[in-house]
Amino acid sequence: MVTTDYIQKIIDKNKKIIHKCIKYGKYEDALLLISISANILYNTNIYYLDDDLENSIKIIADKLSLNTNSPIDFESDEECILFYDGFGLNDRGLIQIYLNALCKVKRVIYVAFYDRKNMIPDVQKILNEYNCECRYICRRNKTVIEQIEQLNEYMKKYKPKRFFFYSVPDDVIATPVMSAYEGLVLRYQINLTDHAFWLGAGFIDNCIEFRNYGAKISYEYRKIEKDKIRIVPFYPVLHRDKEFQGFPFEKREDQKVMFSGGALYKTLGGDNKYYIIIDHILDKYSNLIFWYAGDGDRTEIDKIINKYPERAFLTSERSDLLQVLEHSDVYLSTYPLCGGLMFQYAAIAGCVPVTLKSGNISDDFLINQEKIGVEFWDIKDLYSEIDKLLTDDIYSESRSELMKKSVTNTQVFEEEVSKLIEGKESDLFPAKFDHIDTKKFRNWYIERLSKSDIDAMFVRRNSVKLGIRFFPLSFLKGGVHIVKVNMLKLLSDMSTY
Repeated sequence: MVTTDYIQKIIDKNKKIIHKCIKYGKYEDALLLISISANILYNTNIYYLDDDLENSIKIIADKLSLNTNSPIDFESDEECILFYDGFGLNDRGLIQIYLNALCKVKRVIYVAFYDRKNMIPDVQKILNEYNCECRYICRRNKTVIEQIEQLNEYMKKYKPKRFFFYSVPDDVIATPVMSAYEGLVLRYQINLTDHAFWLGAGFIDNCIEFRNYGAKISYEYRKIEKDKIRIVPFYPVLHRDKEFQGFPFEKREDQKVMFSGGALYKTLGGDNKYYIIIDHILDKYSNLIFWYAGDGDRTEIDKIINKYPERAFLTSERSDLLQVLEHSDVYLSTYPLCGGLMFQYAAIAGCVPVTLKSGNISDDFLINQEKIGVEFWDIKDLYSEIDKLLTDDIYSESRSELMKKSVTNTQVFEEEVSKLIEGKESDLFPAKFDHIDTKKFRNWYIERLSKSDIDAMFVRRNSVKLGIRFFPLSFLKGGVHIVKVNMLKLLSDMSTY
């Protein structure tokens, strides 16, 4: 059984090795171990900030002498923003809306990894439209330190006034660079992962939150000062010109569709309530089809599919998500972890989103969300809402229209981003810092994991020698576990054909 103490012992062991690596100048090994530790902390979420890991990054940054400029010598370009994208995803997350907003007011140097170059056509299109530059970091056959130095060369070449950090929770490429330019460059973190651990809290001047939930966690648990935290609600990128690619099933005119989607791990745990809800609704409404789009552990959803073979379906994610939701009647959010962008897509499409509440994790995805009745503490109240949405067309249509007004728009978002980089306060979205207790939610992270899952986190392509050297047993067990999981997934996929 995985416990908080078990995870803490692993992290403490890692940190002892990290400190020893730094002492003997093995900075590459130290950075890889920091990244592994951060990945474990992200997946277990036993806390939100690790001062030791942050301090180790700072020490390494100092040792690497990434920046030798004094504030007097560093003449930054007021019109230049260096935007570091550690994800390299074309149309997921917030990359397109931020680039559109920033490129309109400043000259943006966008930096991503070279192996993502052919995967981001729409990102490149935005940059080309505004005559902004796209630069890449090569990581193939490159050490972590060499990748850091590539990013640092861009910093020295362009001398940006502002650095935007948009990356994975275990990023050790940009975080040392951010540390090195403290006091010289304004550093902005786009907090996409507001509900979990990430590296870099100590190296930012502005933490951009998309809701008050994240603001509260960043202030109380990440120790980020209030005056560094800013709320800028996002909106989803809409591909209205896409055609609906059709249902993955034959749908009769009298049938209705309840859609849901996202990574399947978000539906596991929580006393299995997500699947209890689906089973209840499918059992009650014989004319209802349940469709889930996403990937991951199919253990629980396969039970639903086997019980309702003609009315429950699982597919991969769809590129025509907006159109899928426009052709659906109800959107059931994942539980116990709710997906924010999916919530917003559903609202814009007029497909009423509903969710069972799990603490505060589902708060603030929509404007005035607490007043529009999409979250339910009691499962019976959730059933009552779904009943009305499926049986009362007038009620459903009125709720649909209300949802369409609950997401911020492009103009408001871009005005808020402009205020942000100009150092102006927002009068629309003041941050609130009330206390929230996240213990129950964080426990869910651990409850869904096995020790084999933790072992698998030590297995990485860029740290094979490191894993064998320092964690041979975990590395071996983790490798076996990954092979086993992939084989089971392959067999499960084959059974669907």
